[in-house]
Amino acid sequence: MELDIIVLQDGLYSLYPMKVKLTNMMDCFDHCDVIREKITTYLEDRNRHIIKGGKLGGAEFFGCMCK
Repeated sequence: MELDIIVLQDGLYSLYPMKVKLTNMMDCFDHCDVIREKITTYLEDRNRHIIKGGKLGGAEFFGCMCK
């Protein structure tokens, strides 16, 4: 199973594949929550999760898609 994160950057939604080994203990969306907590910071005044750094720094974390 593969996990892609959905990111909103400069008005464009994009999918970015994440290299994650999914275990039997957690489903795909549980892994999505773990990734979101690691790579974003929550801006309460905007009600948004913003990616902290890297090439996607400043982009909005929108969600995940599992295949």
